[in-house]
Amino acid sequence: KEIHRTLLLAREVGRLLGVEIADVLKLSHPTSKSLLRTGLGFTPRQFESSYEEALTVDSRVSSYKNILLVDDVCTEGSTLRATTAAISRVVTKATISAACAGQMIMRRVVKDDSKLVRAVHVLGSAP
Repeated sequence: KEIHRTLLLAREVGRLLGVEIADVLKLSHPTSKSLLRTGLGFTPRQFESSYEEALTVDSRVSSYKNILLVDDVCTEGSTLRATTAAISRVVTKATISAACAGQMIMRRVVKDDSKLVRAVHVLGSAP
């Protein structure tokens, strides 16, 4: 009974962009990144594999040419990589982009954060 922050964010982004929102990804069972990474010591790749296996992709996704994945927070990108891989198995000719509301910049993951700063600036200056 938690608030679905990502869906709320996606709805707002869709409203602002004037595009349809389709909730096409579901987890077949709860998958806790904290439990798997910290508690069980999964590597990022092990987590991605486990997360990807738990994902189900609605067949409606195959009707889209451009897909914007929306996530609330991106730390290392493992959730976005797993969802991109899962979607790519269903639809091969779509352009998949990703956006998140918050980002935990980790120096070992992001080699050049100047592009991230520029992206935030561009989004922040939009009308």
